[in-house]
Amino acid sequence: MQDAGGGTVTTDNSNVTLSLSGGTLGANLGGTLTVQAINGVATFSGLSVDKAGIGYTLHATDASLTPADSNAFAIVAGTAANIAFTQQPSDAVAGSANSPAIVATVTDGAGNPVAGESVSLTVASGPAAAFASITSPQTTDASGNATFADAVLTVAGTYTLGAADGVLNATSNAFVVGPAAPQLVFTTPPADVVQGSALNTIAVTKQDTYGNVYSADTDAIEFTVSACEDFALGSVNLSAGTATLSSPQRFFGVVANPPGLQVRARDAMATLSVQSNLFAVTASGDLIFVDGLESCGP
Repeated sequence: MQDAGGGTVTTDNSNVTLSLSGGTLGANLGGTLTVQAINGVATFSGLSVDKAGIGYTLHATDASLTPADSNAFAIVAGTAANIAFTQQPSDAVAGSANSPAIVATVTDGAGNPVAGESVSLTVASGPAAAFASITSPQTTDASGNATFADAVLTVAGTYTLGAADGVLNATSNAFVVGPAAPQLVFTTPPADVVQGSALNTIAVTKQDTYGNVYSADTDAIEFTVSACEDFALGSVNLSAGTATLSSPQRFFGVVANPPGLQVRARDAMATLSVQSNLFAVTASGDLIFVDGLESCGP
């Protein structure tokens, strides 16, 4: 306490109360906020502010005196003490980045964001041991956020992720990566066939470009020989994502490769189709042909 000339009023032993102004919205001043002056001086110890920020001031009041304000000061975040997923990974499609971007946030013991921390993102559990592509680690920004916008997985399944900052670790919620756009693939293609014989057992799988199989699909797959006006070999429903055909149709006309023949597989329900590799029908010396049986392959 001072008089008009700036001298300490040593006879003043009144109570002085401090309050916090400015800085971060919602910040609180902790400690003993009212102290009795001794010989004109009120001493405050053990004060704290619970939120980092700039532009704080202390406001001192005494019922009988004009209030006073301190110089402005800043509170910086403490040492990193916690890490948490503040934007959890969402369900995604194989080959595409998780959207919205995954965010892990680092805070101190009082919940203040800590900038400049290096945070890594890894696969904690799931069918793939690692991301197909990702930029990791990321550095936390002023809000304590490490943002991962390009985390890509290509193996379908259920996953959890791990975020780490030194000894601090967090595990995400579970999420699902589904297969990308479907396509038909010959997983057992036709081979050259001897004149008068049936093709080998052939198989087509419904999968995406990364090999994720549409295992629950039961669509019918139609197999034809496209060079013979779509001559039908048979139709088989998908089972565990694969249609396997052992056709009894025999091939009598000799066809060299090139030009060769191809099997066409079609999923009418999904408007998907695929052509096999070229194969030949090779001559056999054991057959005597009747006119008209050699005009096409089967």
